Amino acid sequence: MNSRIIRETVLSLHGLKIKLQFKLVKNITLRIKETGDIFLTAPIGMSVSEVQRFLESREQWLRQKLQQVLQEQSQQKQEPKYSMGELPFDGQHVWLWGRRLPAHFLLSSKKHGTYEVQADA
Repeated sequence: MNSRIIRETVLSLHGLKIKLQFKLVKNITLRIKETGDIFLTAPIGMSVSEVQRFLESREQWLRQKLQQVLQEQSQQKQEPKYSMGELPFDGQHVWLWGRRLPAHFLLSSKKHGTYEVQADA
């Protein structure tokens, strides 16, 4: 099936900006990207007013999903990013052969670092 974009426009739904694409497809597809951008794909035979009615009927669902996506995005921004020497499990304890031992990440001359477990702790 050829899903080439035939026509594009931008719709507004009570403050929400929706990028509308008319393609050679059979069904309407509504997507929310991780960035919060909203995309709607519609069949080429459908009018803009029909698309607008569809969006209005799905507005509550759309706003709920958009809120979820934006919350997930803000949580990902709050999660710390670790560099080579700052791994989240460095200094934590691991279970090895039935014993709880502290683990440390060591830098080495190899491409990847190695883990060391201190058995005497």
